[in-house]
Amino acid sequence: MGNSSGMNNLGDCYLYGIGVIKDEHKASIYYLKSANMGNIYRIKTLGYEYLHGIEVEKDEYKAYIYYRKYANMALIK
Repeated sequence: MGNSSGMNNLGDCYLYGIGVIKDEHKASIYYLKSANMGNIYRIKTLGYEYLHGIEVEKDEYKAYIYYRKYANMALIK
């Protein structure tokens, strides 16, 4: 699987239990893979989640890294 949107969608399936057994841990793994593959939406969302400690341990530095990456990608578009 090498598609960032596909990884994001698979994360949604695990998060909401669509066609698979609901598993928030697996969802977060696929969301992280999606972000690491360059999915701009997921990069922004991970920044928010790290900033507020949603589904991950709160980490302002990681939030900064993801938000900065998002901003750089948004400027390029």
